[in-house]
Amino acid sequence: MEELLQELADVVESAPFKAHQEDFYTKYASEFELAVDEGTTNKLAWTTIHKEYVETTEATLLAAWTVDLSEGDGKLNERLRLAAAQLSGALHRVEPNLRESHAAEWALGKRWIDLDARGRAMICAALFGSLGRTELPDKLRVLASDDDLHEGVTWGLGFRLARRLGGGSRVSLTTSALRRKKKSLILRLDESRAALANYPATQDFDNLAQWLGLKAKIKIGSFNFSGAGEDQEDD
Repeated sequence: MEELLQELADVVESAPFKAHQEDFYTKYASEFELAVDEGTTNKLAWTTIHKEYVETTEATLLAAWTVDLSEGDGKLNERLRLAAAQLSGALHRVEPNLRESHAAEWALGKRWIDLDARGRAMICAALFGSLGRTELPDKLRVLASDDDLHEGVTWGLGFRLARRLGGGSRVSLTTSALRRKKKSLILRLDESRAALANYPATQDFDNLAQWLGLKAKIKIGSFNFSGAGEDQEDD
C-alpha cells in the first residue's frame, strides 16, 4: 500500500498533472467563487464539471505514465501530449471503422484555441499511433517536420500500450512503468500484474520498441515505480 501511495504522490507531483490542475482551476475558479458568494452548495452543472475532471485526470495519468517517451520541447509539447491523451480516450469510444477518419477530422478540422498547424499535426499523428497506425496522411508532412510527426506517433503508441495494460486503469498504471534507455525500452510490471505481460500487450510493446529502434525488455518483480534508484541499463 505504501508503494502505491508513493507512486500516486509522484504522479500528482509530475509536470503533466500540475499543468492539468492549473488549467482546470483557471477554467472553473469563477464558477465556484460565484457559488460561494451566492451561498450555493450544489448545482447540476457541477456534475458535468466533475465528469470533465475525472476524464482529464485519467488522461493526465496516461500522459505521466508515457512521459519517458517524450523528447522534450518543454511545456508546449507537454500540453500537446495531454490533449492527445484526452482525445485518444474519446477516439476509442467511437465505432472502430470510423476512428481513423475521426482522428484526422478532430485534429485538423475542429476549431481549437491557440493550436498551430504543427500542434494539430502532432496530435493527429498521436491519434493515428493510438490506433496502432504508423503510416500517416501525406498532408501532415506539410504541417510539421518528420521528427515532430515521429514523436507524435510515439506518444500514440505509448497510449495504446497503456490501455492494453489493464484498460489503462489507475491500478495498472501505478503498478507498472515504462522506461526508455539508450539501447532498450523497458516495461516493468509488479509481480501482482505479471499476467498483463501477454498478447496483445506484448505485441504493442514490441511495436513501440521497434518504432523507436530499441530493444524491448519486460521485467517482472518488485520495483520502485517512482523511478528513484533505478538500475542502469547493461551495455
